[in-house]
Amino acid sequence: MAEAEDLADAVAAENTPGNTLDTYAKSWRVWSRFCAATGLPELEVSRGALVAFVTWMLREGRQNGTGYAPASASTHLAAAVVGLRERGVTVSGDDQGAARAALEGLTVKRLQAGERRGRPTSLS
Repeated sequence: MAEAEDLADAVAAENTPGNTLDTYAKSWRVWSRFCAATGLPELEVSRGALVAFVTWMLREGRQNGTGYAPASASTHLAAAVVGLRERGVTVSGDDQGAARAALEGLTVKRLQAGERRGRPTSLS
């Protein structure tokens, strides 16, 4: 059975485009920066840690101290969860769902306040 799992992992890795692997690596670095900034252990996760992660990403997560756009934060959250699971950490769907709900709520509040991040939708 273990050999079948190893084969499945090898096939998945071979079928994963290089840019996807780069995204996973970048997102793990973002998670690592968050853990270093907050003093949380990299390989322990909770609902609170994931909610704090998305909040941190929106406020100050980029290396220059500015926040990520909500779409980028969503991508980093998903990829960080994959990275945690690859490292043997159990991440519940409820915990990830709470982080997604927090991300959506914070995004709405920022839009209501007139803040825009990411690509402009028009040239006006």
